[in-house]
Amino acid sequence: MSSRKPIRNFLFWLHTWCGLNIVLYLGALILSGTLLSLAPEIEALFDSDRRGSLTRGPLPVGAIYDNILTEWPEARVERIERGKSTLVADHTTMVTPWGEKLLVWTNPQTGEITGLTGLIGFKYVLRIFHDSLLTQHFVGNFLVTITAPIMAMMMVTGLISYRRFWRGFFRWPSRDLNARAYWGAMHRLAALWSLPFMVIVVLTSLYFFLGTLGATSYSYPKPDAPAARIKPLPDGFTGGDLQQAVAIASSEVPGLEPEMVILPIFPGQAIIVQGQAEAWFVRGRANKVTLDPLDMSVIGAFQAQELSGVTRIREAADSLHFGIWGGTFTRVLWFLFGALLTGLCLFGAMVYARRMTRPTEGHSASALRVVWQGMFPLKWLLPLALIMGLGAGTYKYMSQTDRWSRVPAVHTTLQAEGSVLLFARGKMRAGESLPLRVRLQNPAIADVQVTLSGQDPVTLPLVTDGDWQQADFDLTASVGDNPVTIILPDGTELTWQLGQPIF
Repeated sequence: MSSRKPIRNFLFWLHTWCGLNIVLYLGALILSGTLLSLAPEIEALFDSDRRGSLTRGPLPVGAIYDNILTEWPEARVERIERGKSTLVADHTTMVTPWGEKLLVWTNPQTGEITGLTGLIGFKYVLRIFHDSLLTQHFVGNFLVTITAPIMAMMMVTGLISYRRFWRGFFRWPSRDLNARAYWGAMHRLAALWSLPFMVIVVLTSLYFFLGTLGATSYSYPKPDAPAARIKPLPDGFTGGDLQQAVAIASSEVPGLEPEMVILPIFPGQAIIVQGQAEAWFVRGRANKVTLDPLDMSVIGAFQAQELSGVTRIREAADSLHFGIWGGTFTRVLWFLFGALLTGLCLFGAMVYARRMTRPTEGHSASALRVVWQGMFPLKWLLPLALIMGLGAGTYKYMSQTDRWSRVPAVHTTLQAEGSVLLFARGKMRAGESLPLRVRLQNPAIADVQVTLSGQDPVTLPLVTDGDWQQADFDLTASVGDNPVTIILPDGTELTWQLGQPIF
């Protein structure tokens, strides 16, 4: 027995040293994951537009599609998604003609529009922080997932250091204990009660860590290509057609409950219906039906039972890590366990702080200051990483809003062939200027005329950019449809409708 004591002491020291130096970083990641499990409900709590109803039927995709295009005829519907619970409304990702993506919130029973918000919100920011420290880059993914082997080591060393730990599940600490003993008892109790959840989080995080290193692979069956066409959807496509596509998909996969419907926004894309079916521990993407928009024929379909073993492991890792495998109940359970795991980090920090506090300081010493002072000098990499992540995320967001987006063409052969294109950059708001760019694949044309919202034509000289000729100009958005007409030297008139400003 005496020979084991030095080993146990070393493991306890290792557990303490690693815990001290990673506690703030690990606590932030666990807290973000905890909040993420109920992020849709938290957003709905503070935003009435996002709230659902206590009862709901099948996803009313047809009504949602028709209502959105009635309100914004020039917009494109990219995807329709079911709310995570009855407390959260359904939402649709809508793409404006100038390339801005917005979320349209709708009633889960009727498809009636209840609100409109931007794409970036509490859940969006929380998710990319938890995934990559806001960077959306390999380095950020690595810095997040590298905590997995460290957590595994701390879990094992903690259990070894805590002799006969199975006896401590119901040892509630007494308030008569001194501060150090009390927080130590709380730390051990939180560790034991969160142990099953911790094992799941550690194992799935290790899988993600291996994935970041490129050591895992998975794939889904690919559908056939849809029939060639020049527009994303056929003329006259309505919500009734979309509802028919969902009905066909539901009959193709037994027990399918559609959670997401993806529509084509460019020619060559198909309609995709995915959702939960009979299998457990999978996300909606594990049951998918792909349809050709021209004739609603099924060009691809699979369900979770048909996926390979490695792909099912990937599905299980996602489903278990985020607690979505059992619906709202398991997400609430994951939130509670996550809060307990966050408390585990806090209690461990308090143990160290009280152990290092001098008797003359009593309880006045700041625990955070004591922990910070005791950390290894590399601790300064933590705020540096957060600042760099915030900067990278902000830069990426700004670069997305500053890029040129192609404006959908009106039904003319010339535009369908792509020889005359219109691009917009930024967001169109009433009374503000929106940069536009026209591009022609015809070096013989020296200038074009541009008419904005019925105003007099303005002649714009073209400049050469590789194989293209182009000209830049601005549109001051009005409350109307904001048409843009390009008149070529031969008299051909091409018109784009930007539609009404959203905000």
